[in-house]
Amino acid sequence: MPSRFRWFFYGVFLTAVVIFGGAYGYLASGYVSMATSAPPLPLEETVARITLEAPIQKPLRWLPWSSRTAEHDAGQRDVSSSAAAFRKGPDGDR
Repeated sequence: MPSRFRWFFYGVFLTAVVIFGGAYGYLASGYVSMATSAPPLPLEETVARITLEAPIQKPLRWLPWSSRTAEHDAGQRDVSSSAAAFRKGPDGDR
């Protein structure tokens, strides 16, 4: 039985190598037009849409709302104090 599993994993590995190697070879060959007027690559529009919509559809669940506003206020105070220190400069007021 172990030899059947070994051949199965060899097949999975070889398939992955052929697919990714073929994709790399296709892109590296220079036949893909990168002009803005060229048609999009396969799945390019789908991947771009999914990545752009993901942050909109998935709110931050790991941080409660009250902590988020408190964290935002603390960050704003840090930025404001840093900006005031920068404006002051090393020799006093600017």
